[in-house]
Formats: sequence, C-alpha cells, structure tokens
Amino acid sequence: YAPNGNSVILYVVWHVRWSLSQRETRPFVTMLFVLWVLGGSLGPSAVAFNLQPSPSSSRHLRPQNAPRKQETALSTQPGFSSLDKELAARAGERVETEVSSGFLKDRLTQYGYFTRTAGNVDAEVKAGEVPAGGLELGLRNFKRELLALRRSVRFNEYAAIEEEMKPEGIAKVGWDVGNWLVANVFQKADKFLEEKGIFEAVTPSQEFEWLKDDEKSLERIKSNRALLAKLKLSNENCWRREEDRREAEKKEGRPDPSPIVLVPYLTVCWLLDYLYDGRPIQRFWFLETVARMPYFAYTSVLHLYESLGWWRAGAELRKLHNAEEWNELHHLLIMESLGGDKNWIDRFMAQHAAVIYYWVCIALYVFAPNLSYAFSELVEGHATDTYEEFLATNAEVLKGLPAPVVAREYYTGGDYYMFDAFQGAELATSRRPKCDSLYDVFRNIADDENEHIVTMRACADETVQSFLEKQKTVLRSKSTPTQQADFVLKEKQSSA
Repeated sequence: YAPNGNSVILYVVWHVRWSLSQRETRPFVTMLFVLWVLGGSLGPSAVAFNLQPSPSSSRHLRPQNAPRKQETALSTQPGFSSLDKELAARAGERVETEVSSGFLKDRLTQYGYFTRTAGNVDAEVKAGEVPAGGLELGLRNFKRELLALRRSVRFNEYAAIEEEMKPEGIAKVGWDVGNWLVANVFQKADKFLEEKGIFEAVTPSQEFEWLKDDEKSLERIKSNRALLAKLKLSNENCWRREEDRREAEKKEGRPDPSPIVLVPYLTVCWLLDYLYDGRPIQRFWFLETVARMPYFAYTSVLHLYESLGWWRAGAELRKLHNAEEWNELHHLLIMESLGGDKNWIDRFMAQHAAVIYYWVCIALYVFAPNLSYAFSELVEGHATDTYEEFLATNAEVLKGLPAPVVAREYYTGGDYYMFDAFQGAELATSRRPKCDSLYDVFRNIADDENEHIVTMRACADETVQSFLEKQKTVLRSKSTPTQQADFVLKEKQSSA
C-alpha cells in the first residue's frame, strides 16, 4: 500500500480523535513530533512506502506533459578525459536534469547547475504558483533530501570537498575522523538497510544526459566549470580588508561595535572561514541563505506590532526590508546557478542555520532592535569585504565567464521597483548596473551589500526616517541623474 498525502491526513485525524477519546496526550504529542521530523530537511524515504501526492494535487508538481527527469553518469560518456574526471569530482556528478525543455536548456547551458533547493522558478514551479500543503511539501522534501544524503554517503561526495579545502593541522584530524565514520559506519548502515529492504537501491546521481545531442553546450559547461574551479578566496586578506575599513570608520567618528554583537559575529565568521575554506561559491551561498533571515525577522515583528495595535509607523520600514530580502534572494539564486548548493551537507548546514538565526533575530529585534541592526551591519560589512577581496583576487577569471541568466534578468531586466527601494537617495532610479560577465555580477553584489550597510546603519542610528524621506522624494520625482545630484547637493547644504 502506497499512501498519498490525503491518507496521511486521515491518519492524523484518526490519531487525534483516539488520543482525545482515551484522554491520553502522550501518543498524540509523540505523533506530532514524528510529523515535525518528517517535515524537516532529511526527507520521506526513511519509510519504505512511496509517499507521493494524489493525482488531484499533481498541479502542484508540474504539468502532465512536462519533461521527465533523466539521469546518466558523466563518467560513462565517450571520451571521458582526465579534465572531465576532475570536473566530475568537483561537481560530484550531481546535476538533476530535464530533457527536451528548451526554456531550461537555454538558461542552464552556461554552468549546468540546477538548484537543489525546492521552490526555484527554474527547477520546480512557475512564478507565482500556489504551493501544496505544508505536510505534502515537507514529505516531498524529506524524500528528496534523504536520497541526496544517502548518495553523499554511499558515493562519498565529501572526498571532493576535502580535495577542494585541502585541510591542515587540527582540521585534517577532523576530516580523518569524518572519513572513517563515512566509510565504516554510515556506508555500512545504508547498505544494511538497503539489503533489508527498508531503503530502495540507490544509484549515483547523473548528469548531462539532457545535453547528449548538444556537444557545443556540453563543452561550454565543462570549460566554464574548469574556470569556476580556479576561483580563490583568502580568509586572511578578507580580515585585513575589514580591519582597514574599521580603522577608516573610527577616523570618521564611528564607535566600536558592542561586545554583545561583536562576540557572536566573530564566532559566525570563524565558522565560515573554517567550514568553507577553499570553496568560495559554497561559502557565498551559505552566507546569502543566512543573510535573508534578519529581513524576514524584522518584517515579521513589525507585522506583529501592527496586528496587536502597538505600533504602525513601520510600514515604510517594512517596504525597505522587503526590498532588501528580495535583493538577497537574487544573490542566492545567482550562487545556486553556480553550484553553490550542490552538496547535501551545505544545504543541511545553511538551511538549519538560517532557521535558528531567524529566531535569534526575532528575539534580538523584540528586545533590542538597535543591537539587531548593529549585528546586521557587521554581517553586511563582512559580506562586502569578502566580495571585494574575491573580485580583486579573481578579476581576470571572472571577466572571462558569462553572467548567469538570473543575474541578467535581475540587474538589467527593466523591473527596478524593488531594486530602487533599498537604494539611498544618491542612487535611487539612477543605479543601473551592467551585467555582461561574472565579474560584473559580483561587482553588483558587492555594491548591493554596501547599500545594505548604509540602510542598517541608518536603522541602528535611528536616522532611517530621514533616509526614507530623501529616497521617496527622488523616487517620486523620477528625475534625471543630474537633477538627483542637484537634489542631494541641496540636502547636504541645508543640513550643513
């Protein structure tokens, strides 16, 4: 018997009624806990039956005539060279593919990466599509991620990560312990469960079947991935840039950060340096996944205050934070198009860290909003310094790589409503960045992060209302850049 989502719901209803009739709540609480775990990121294949949505809910997945996913191992392609093997090791041979989909092929023949995170327009749903129920989505994600977890263990994607990081010292000891656990515990446990029929047989994830008749695109992807593999980032140089920026801020009269926010900030940065050394794209994807959370938290609390009737002056502030979250989302999509979320372990860490960080931001914003903004300012500053160092180190390589389609659509697509909403008065309606190469993309992202520093500082200093009024004046005027410059000059003269 293969229960669908409706069967699971009927079971939940029956269990609730039984628990109430027996006046026994412990089984009910246990059942809720199990369902919560099933809704997490480790997926529904932990059970032997097939948890698929009913035909009536198939509209939430894809049209019936949509192309089906096919897989084939890159290493089995004819003429598999040593370069191909190196690229396959770095990519982990983990690109889910959609054949005969011209729309997807046009978007993905630059780097060949599909998003691993459910909900991306390019991979799973159409823009604006209404989602299925939360239980169904959680179970579906559970199944998908459990398969990814099993593949990461059985076919040891961690070996490719270790090769990229080249750990030394204490870090090497940690990797040795991890490799032993993978080989002697997790792989054996997975094989045992498979032999007992609890798990289905697992095969390696495969890629490039969708391009088997498009050798030109296949070669382009291989070439672009080879260049991506050359990208470097020095943690020491990033910290040097941050120190220089802080010294410049001190000369301008900016106070040192409070220890209350500085200590957790340094802890987070140290973890990023340790976990993502030698893997800049994955580091950026983790950073952008977490960087969205403060804006979610701020808008959540502001909505709550309005609903309770406590405070309604934050409507314009919510618009600003919504625009900043929209910007961070597109940074995230850009990193996914470059393979930032290709590894299961990165998704597991980033998504769970993001949920924890969200609630930390909620608590901090409720009790001390100024400190919350100060912490976000530190994080955005670190992001700016990191991207600036990345640009300086990899300028030539980045200029030789194409801009992902999602980046071109965001920066040059013509819809600048949300983009202008987080710019200062000096840039609102006039900042129209170019997006011809991957260098331009990272240049734009670094400039975006710098704008976030300005907005977070204005919020922390409680000058954000003046910031928004000046921005609104420029946006309403729809003035030319020259008129905007005159406006800003007059504002500075009046304030002086």
